[in-house]
Amino acid sequence: MINFYVRLSLAFFISTGGIESPGYPVIIKITRTEPYCGGAAPSDEMVKESQKKKIAFSEIFYLIQGSENKEGRRVIQKFRMDSSGYYCKKLAPGKYSVINEYSFQKLTIDSSHYNVDCIKKLWAAPMFRFTVSKSGCDTILFNINKYCSYNEPCKNRLDNIPM
Repeated sequence: MINFYVRLSLAFFISTGGIESPGYPVIIKITRTEPYCGGAAPSDEMVKESQKKKIAFSEIFYLIQGSENKEGRRVIQKFRMDSSGYYCKKLAPGKYSVINEYSFQKLTIDSSHYNVDCIKKLWAAPMFRFTVSKSGCDTILFNINKYCSYNEPCKNRLDNIPM
């Protein structure tokens, strides 16, 4: 773990050209768990595998200023997790949020499958929020719990339920 913080400090030093930039280092680690969504009863091994937290390498996230996702929001940076599963950034004191690619896009709703009011609330709520104070900010850990197609939030009807 100490090795990670040494590498992180070195990365900040190099990225700022050796000059300390204003702000406080924020370290974010986003993982994901994916439930078993098949029809037949899963084996114990399959259940354990679905409960493991995996780094969200391929996903794109957006760091935004403020605690609400809305049109006209200020995007600080688009990012992905690094090879160690972290994202690091120096930020001024304030309120920040992280949204995913879906919430970054303009809101479109298929009202035949989804509850419109529910989707609007879901879209406006960031994945997670955090505050950077003058004393800095700890490492922020967040896990995304994926859904199966039959239990997605805001769905009008249940379909494709495995038997």
